Amino acid sequence: MAAGKVYSARTRRIPRHVLTAFERLVVEDVLRQSQSSIIILKHVEAKLNSQEIELADDIKYIIRRLVGGLRSNRLRAREGFYTTLQALLQLQPSTVMLTFEAVIEKYINEAVSKHDAKDRIMGEILAYGALIRSGQANTTSEMQSHIISRLFQIRKIRTYMDVMASQFLVILMEKCEGGVMYKDIWKHLENEISKPVEQLSPCSLWLRLALLRTHTHEPPQWLTSTLQPKNYISIGQVIMKTMTDLPKVHPLLEEVVKSLSSSAHTTESPLIQFWLKVLEPCLAYSPAARIKLLFNFLQLLLSKLKRGCEVAAVMTSNVVTLLVTTVSRHDNDLSLAARGLGSALLQLVTANTDESSDLQLAVVKALVIPPGSVRFDPLTGTKLLAQMKIHYTFNTIKGFAEILNKIMKKEIDNVKPMDETCAAFALSNLVMHSKVVGGEHQAWRTQQLIALMKVALFTSNPANCEEFRGAFFKGLVHFTGHIQEYKGVLLDIVKAADEELRSQEEAGQLHLGDEAKQLWPQVCKKLSALEREKQDSRANQVFQILYCQMGLHIFYDSSGARDIIEELDACYEAVKKSSETKERSAAAEEQPYWVEVVTELLLTLMTNVKNLFKAVAQGVFWLMCPEMTHTTLTILTDVLDPANTKHLINKDTDWCDDLNPEQGDMHSKDEQSNESEEEIDEENNPESEMKSDSGEDDEEDDESEDESGDTLNIHGLRQKMVAVAGDIDVDVDMDSVPQEELDNLDRQLGAVMAAFQSKQKAKKKGGLQKLPKDEKNLMHFQSKVCGLLEIFLKESPAMGLLLGIINPLCIALYNADKDTRKQDLQNKLRRLMFLVGKIKKCDSLGDATIDVLMNTLDNFFTNGLALSDSSIDVVLECYLMLYRCGCQLLQEESHKPDNPLITIFYNHLEHCFTKSTGSMKCYAFHEPCCYNLGGLWSIVALMTKFAFDPEVRVFRRIDAMQVLHKLYKNRSLVAQVNISDTVTIERELSNKIIYMLSFLKKSPQSMSGHYMTALYTLLVVIHKNHSLRNSEENFDWETIKSLVSDIRQLISKKILHSFRGPYNSLQQALKLPKLSAMSIVLSKLV
Repeated sequence: MAAGKVYSARTRRIPRHVLTAFERLVVEDVLRQSQSSIIILKHVEAKLNSQEIELADDIKYIIRRLVGGLRSNRLRAREGFYTTLQALLQLQPSTVMLTFEAVIEKYINEAVSKHDAKDRIMGEILAYGALIRSGQANTTSEMQSHIISRLFQIRKIRTYMDVMASQFLVILMEKCEGGVMYKDIWKHLENEISKPVEQLSPCSLWLRLALLRTHTHEPPQWLTSTLQPKNYISIGQVIMKTMTDLPKVHPLLEEVVKSLSSSAHTTESPLIQFWLKVLEPCLAYSPAARIKLLFNFLQLLLSKLKRGCEVAAVMTSNVVTLLVTTVSRHDNDLSLAARGLGSALLQLVTANTDESSDLQLAVVKALVIPPGSVRFDPLTGTKLLAQMKIHYTFNTIKGFAEILNKIMKKEIDNVKPMDETCAAFALSNLVMHSKVVGGEHQAWRTQQLIALMKVALFTSNPANCEEFRGAFFKGLVHFTGHIQEYKGVLLDIVKAADEELRSQEEAGQLHLGDEAKQLWPQVCKKLSALEREKQDSRANQVFQILYCQMGLHIFYDSSGARDIIEELDACYEAVKKSSETKERSAAAEEQPYWVEVVTELLLTLMTNVKNLFKAVAQGVFWLMCPEMTHTTLTILTDVLDPANTKHLINKDTDWCDDLNPEQGDMHSKDEQSNESEEEIDEENNPESEMKSDSGEDDEEDDESEDESGDTLNIHGLRQKMVAVAGDIDVDVDMDSVPQEELDNLDRQLGAVMAAFQSKQKAKKKGGLQKLPKDEKNLMHFQSKVCGLLEIFLKESPAMGLLLGIINPLCIALYNADKDTRKQDLQNKLRRLMFLVGKIKKCDSLGDATIDVLMNTLDNFFTNGLALSDSSIDVVLECYLMLYRCGCQLLQEESHKPDNPLITIFYNHLEHCFTKSTGSMKCYAFHEPCCYNLGGLWSIVALMTKFAFDPEVRVFRRIDAMQVLHKLYKNRSLVAQVNISDTVTIERELSNKIIYMLSFLKKSPQSMSGHYMTALYTLLVVIHKNHSLRNSEENFDWETIKSLVSDIRQLISKKILHSFRGPYNSLQQALKLPKLSAMSIVLSKLV
C-alpha cells in the first residue's frame, strides 16, 4: 500500500496524456501504439532538457513502468513496452543506469510466484535485449558481465528461451567484436560449442556459426573446420532437430545459409552443394513436418541466388513435384510453406529485371517443364505465373516463347494434350505483353503468331484444333487496336500460310477441302493485285485487311467465307472502275458507294461467333471514317430501329450468336456472383476460354432459363407437394411405412422446396426477367453497332453527318428505355449521346445548313421530351451541342436579335411552360439562355410573363424565375442594351415583382420556401446586373426595399429558415437595416 501511495503521488505530477499513452501501448493498432510511444519519449526529452541535476521522479516512474510492462502475458503489450524502452535508451543514454537498476529490482530481487515465473523471465530477457539493441549494454563492466552471465543461465531453462537469449548474444558478438565483452562471451561459449558438430544443439550450432563469422583474428581449428564438407551431414542432422519449432523458422537456418553463401555464384558453391547432397535427398518420402522445414530453408536459399544455373540446380524434380502437389493441400501449415516458396520464387523474378540476367527464365523453365506444368496456376490454384509475367524482361519472354513452341510441337517429353493447348494460349498472351508492344518487336510478335497459325490451321490433331484456333485468334485480336500494324501482320501471316500450304502440297500432306483449295488462290491473287496498287488509299487498306481475314476464315469455314469473298470481289471491282475516271458518272452515282457496301459486310462479320471479327470490323471502320456518308450511317442506325429489326425476332437464326460477355452484361448479378468462384479456371483453362468465345455455355444457360421461366407461386408449390406426397385424404399408419420410402419422400419434398426458394430469391433480384434468346442476340448485335458509331464520333465527324445521327440515336434510346431488360443497350446509347454532347466544335461543316440544323433541333426537342428523366443529362448535352453547331454555322449572324436560334429557343421555352411536360425534362432546355445569342431580351419578356402569372402553377413560375436568373447572369445580356425595349421589359418585370411582394405582404401564410428562394435570388442578380449597367432607374428599388423589410417583420424565424440564405444576400445587396427581435414583435402587434 505504501508503494502504491508513492506511485500515485508521483503520477499526480505526470500529465494525463502521458499516462493515457501507457494504456495505449497495449492496443492492437500499431499506429496508435507508435503515437503513444512518441508521446512518452517527447515527455522524457522535455524533462531531461530542463537542466535538472537529478532525474525527476516522473522519469523514474516512466522507466520502472516500462521495465515492469515487459513481463506482461500479452504479446502486443510486451512489444509496445519493449520498443518504447529500447528507443528511450538509445535516445537518452542518461537513463541507462536507472533502467539497469529497475531490471535488478523487478527481476532479480523481487520474489514472484511459480505461476508468474515464466512471465518474469520473459520480461528479463526483453529488458536485456533493449539494453543490447540500443547499444548501451557495455556502459559498465558490472552491467556487461551481469547481462552475459544471466543470458547464459536463462538459455538452460527452456528451449524457446534458449532461442531468445541466443539471439541477443549473437547481436552482442556482432556489436563488440574483439572487445572485453567479446572475450567474456568466448569464455562462456568455448566449452559448449567446441564439441563435435553432431553433438551440438541448434542454438549451440547457431552461436558457433555466428562466432565463426565474427571471430576473424586467429580462430581455433575446431571453429574454422565447422563448414568443411565433412561436417555437412552433421549440420543437416542438427537442422532436422529444429522441426520441433515449426511453424516458426529457427534462426539457425538463416545462419547456415548466410555462412555457406559465397560470392562465386556457381553450381559448385558450398550452399548449393550442401542443399543437393544433404537436404534435397530428404524430400523423397518425407513426412509433412520435414517438407515444411526444407521448404523454409529453400526460401532462404533462393534469396542468395543470382544466376540461372544456380536456380536450375536447386529446383530439382523433387522440389517442383512437391511444390505442385502440396501448395493446394488441406494441411494448412504445409500449404503455407509451399506458398511461401512460391512467393520466394516470385520475389526472385521481381528482383532480377536486368536484360542480361537468365535467372527469370530459369525460374519459369523450372515451373513449366515437366514435372512442372504450363498449367501450373490452374493446377495449384495460385496465380504465380500470372504475377511473374508482369516483371518479365524481353529475353525472358523470348525464352519462354521458345519453350511454349516446343510444348505445342511435342518436342518436350511427358507433355499432356491439355499442356499443348494451354501453351498456345500462354503464347498468345505473351504476344501482347507490354515489353514487346513497341514497333521494334513487331517482327518477333509476327513470328509467334505465325507459329500459332501453323498449329491452329495445319495441325493434324483434330482434338486440339478448336483450342489452337481460339489461341491464335485471341493473339491476333490484340493487333486490331492498331489497324495499320494489324494489316502488316495479316499480310505476313497469309504469306506464311501460303508457303506452308505449298510445302504440304509438295509433301502430299495437304488436308484441305476442295472448296477451300479453290478459294485460297483467288484470295492470294486479289492480295497481289492490291499490293501493286496505290498503298495509301484507304479503300486499298480496307480490302487488304478483309481479304486477309477471309483467307484465314477459309481454313475452318470455307462456305461462309465464299459468300463474303464474292461480295468483296463485287465491291472491289466497283471501286476499281470508279477510280479509273476522275469523276463518277451518273450511272456510278446510282450505285452504292464502296464504304456503304463494306459497312454491310462488316455487319455480317460482326454476327460471327468469333470476337476477332468484331475487333476487325471496328478497326476497318476506323479506316473508313474519313470516307463516311449519310447512307452508311443510316445503315447503322437502322439496326437500332425496332421497326427495321422486327423480322429478326422469333426466328430460328444463327445470325447473331456471339454472346461474348465482353459485349455486354448478359448475365444478372446473381449469375456473375455464382461464376466468380470459377474465375481462376476461366483465366487459365483454354477449354473454358474457347467455350466463352463460341457462346456454347451461354446457349445452355438460355435454354435452362427458358425451361425454368415459369415461376412457382404458393398454389403451384402446394400442387407439386401434393403430387409428391400422394392423396392427402387417405389415412396412413406412419409406423407401417418403410423408412426407405420416408427418406425418398423427404428428398423429393426437399427438392421441391429448394426449387421454390431459389426461384423466389431470383425473382427478388430480377434474375427471372430475361430476354428471349433471339431478342438477346439482337440486343448484343445492336450493342456492337453502337461500338462502330462510337468510333465514328471519336474521329471528329463533319457537322452534316453528326446532325444526321442524333435523332435516330434519341429514338433508339426511347425504344430501348421501354424494356428494363435492355440495360446494356441503354447504357451504350447513352454513351453515344454523351459523346455527341461533348463535341465542342466540328472540324468541318460538311453539307450542314441552317435549315437542316433547325429541323434537327426541332425534332430533337420533341424526341428529348419523350425520353425518361434518367436521360436528362445526355439530352441537355446534345441540345447544347446543337446550339453550338448553330453558332458555328451562323457565326456573326447569331448575335442578331432575329437570328433563327433565338426564335426556335423562344418557341421551345414557350412550349415547355404551356404544355404538360415534366419539370426535370424542361430543365434540360433552359441552358441555351447562358449562350452568347442575340435577342435574349425577348426571352426575358417571355419569362416575365410566366414567372408572375397566377394561372401558371407554382413550380412553373419557379422554373421561369430560374431562367431569368440565368439570363441576368449572362454577360452577353448586359452587352445587348436596346434602350427602348430594355426599359419597357424591365419596368414590366419590376411592376410584377412589386405586385407579388405586395400580395405576399398581405397574405404571408401563402409563402413557399422554394418560391421565396427563387424570387430573392433573382432580385440579387438583377440588382448586381443594374449596378454593372448603371440602370437602377429601370426598377423601383425603393418600393422593393420597403416591401422586403415589411415581409421580414411579418414572418417568424421558422418561416425565414427555408430561405434565410437568399434573404441575407438580398439584405446585403439592398443594404436593408437589420431588425431586432423587439421591432419584429412590435410590428406583429401593430
